[in-house]
Amino acid sequence: RYLNEFQAAPSPDGKAIALAAKGMSSVQWWRHGSSHIDQSELWLKPIAAGAPYQLLVPSGARHAWPMWRPDGGAIWYMSDEGGEENLWRLTLGGKPEQITRFTGGRVLWPTVAYDGKTIVFERDFAIWTLDTASGKAAPVSITLQGAPASAGETRLNLSSFDDLALS
Repeated sequence: RYLNEFQAAPSPDGKAIALAAKGMSSVQWWRHGSSHIDQSELWLKPIAAGAPYQLLVPSGARHAWPMWRPDGGAIWYMSDEGGEENLWRLTLGGKPEQITRFTGGRVLWPTVAYDGKTIVFERDFAIWTLDTASGKAAPVSITLQGAPASAGETRLNLSSFDDLALS
């Protein structure tokens, strides 16, 4: 039977793949709020011939964007299991642990650094980082610098006009 599998992440040693499955959250990543069609599961699929899939996190919430800890002993991911989107960690063989405690907003496109020390993600139209050692998340201050690429828009406040052309 057809099963939607998405957002696969190969393990650091190349022997397994962590992936999200079921639901439609891969095509509805923009959707905010809980819906049964967005509920998904996290699975582990060893690469070895004939090795079966292993369920890591069951359905009941949206689980997405699995990312490996560099030593392969844990997986970071986004979930709305607590009602709001947050980052979670699953130590293989253990239970999921909620790391961030956001009470609103979205957590989108998380990406773990090569050394595993930082996860960068989008939240409330800003860039955020998570220090994986301390579990502290903070927005990244971004200051726009330089001259504008064009002159910009000019708006006229007119009290009358003589001609009108519709397009």
